[in-house]
Amino acid sequence: MATVKSTEGRKGKRIVLGRNESSAERPITTPFQMSIAEAFKLFVSVKEAENVKPRTKAEYHVQFGYFQEWLNANNSDLLHVQDISPTIIRSYINYLAYEKVRYEGVDYRVNNDVSGLSPYTVNIRIRFLKVWFNVLVKEEVLVKSPTSSIKLMKVELDTKQTLSEEEIQLLLQQPNQRSYAQFRD
Repeated sequence: MATVKSTEGRKGKRIVLGRNESSAERPITTPFQMSIAEAFKLFVSVKEAENVKPRTKAEYHVQFGYFQEWLNANNSDLLHVQDISPTIIRSYINYLAYEKVRYEGVDYRVNNDVSGLSPYTVNIRIRFLKVWFNVLVKEEVLVKSPTSSIKLMKVELDTKQTLSEEEIQLLLQQPNQRSYAQFRD
């Protein structure tokens, strides 16, 4: 038999809460554990349904690969996406910013043994994590995103010195205007 909330002193329909349970007994969400790989597959599925471009989807796989590689090396005991905390995310960011060797594993780049990625690169990886965890919150896999309190790294503005008016005039006088290609350029 269904439990019915009392309607004494009020107008309208009766509220049926369910079979023999009160609102205090019902859980708000169903607690379940999802592996990190399953959570990423769900994320990709959601993004495919949103019709993201193939290049964006490929970049999600690359960024997830970086994060998963770090997790396997540093937190191999983590099995479920629900176990990832803001502290773990900050540890990953600190690793990227101060410990990760630049161009490690890239064949065509010279490894200068410089530690720490640029803030631009770190911010790309933070943005991926924010998008991933926000999708998991929307899909009700997580109650709260572990990246909600994480901010992007500060990046210094890249100021470029502009040419003076005299420099522009000198530059425009350089091409031989009798030659079509130089006149065009």
